[in-house]
Amino acid sequence: MTPARPDLEVLICTIGAEGIRRVAASQRPEIPGVLYLVYWQLPDGDLPVPDELRNRHDTIVIKSASRGISVNRNRALSGCGGEYCLMSDDDVDYSEEGLRELIRFFDRNPQTDIAAVRYTSGGRFVKRYPERVTPLGRMPRGWYISAIEIAFRTDTVKNRVRFNERISIGTEPIICGEEDIFLEDARRAGLTMDFFPVTIGAHDRPSTSDRLAADPRFIFVHGAVMTYTHRRIWPLRLFWHALRSRRLSYFGPAFRGARYALKTKILHTDNNDSSAK
Repeated sequence: MTPARPDLEVLICTIGAEGIRRVAASQRPEIPGVLYLVYWQLPDGDLPVPDELRNRHDTIVIKSASRGISVNRNRALSGCGGEYCLMSDDDVDYSEEGLRELIRFFDRNPQTDIAAVRYTSGGRFVKRYPERVTPLGRMPRGWYISAIEIAFRTDTVKNRVRFNERISIGTEPIICGEEDIFLEDARRAGLTMDFFPVTIGAHDRPSTSDRLAADPRFIFVHGAVMTYTHRRIWPLRLFWHALRSRRLSYFGPAFRGARYALKTKILHTDNNDSSAK
């Protein structure tokens, strides 16, 4: 008998011994129709799967010797098969009601290909979120996407959009921003993207943007990404962000990042990922 297709697959990407321990310690409620796929990178040698994961019928661990979170996310995109999918990191505690609600929202909104959702940190929302389904182009000022907020309809996204493997944590000099490039590529591919007011759970560790907000390396990335997401008006956008930040130190790293991206075309995603070759 062919196994039933999962309603929702949670695609958890992690690396190394510490990463898999975080996955094992996280809250992943057992829900009929929900499958947790753990993509575990082990570039420095094999390790056993923890019993907390190996003994669960709703959890599958897929190992590889690769490195790079965008590489790992593309492996997850290639391997997923549920009706809907939710990108994840190794330190998210999920809510049963939140995951069930995500499925219901997708069912009720068949026009949505990619959905942004929300999470709490320290018991509260750390971003401004609408209270109704909202096109991503109309999100409140200051909102930004995090990988753990990206959900999608598998059949319309799986073979059309991928993560840029030349950028992400662990790569230099573009150390983050892959989520923004992913959504921009989805927009250019004609996919419909909405925000769903669904709280999937909690992420109580600081995000990359929280940890690096004032770091020149993060500002460098911000300048680089802006040239891709706002191709015609990126100088105006950078000037506006510099004024909002009230930091003259923003200009130098931001414009260096912009020049680097324009010169190298590193953010252009055509044929850049190994899993598509």
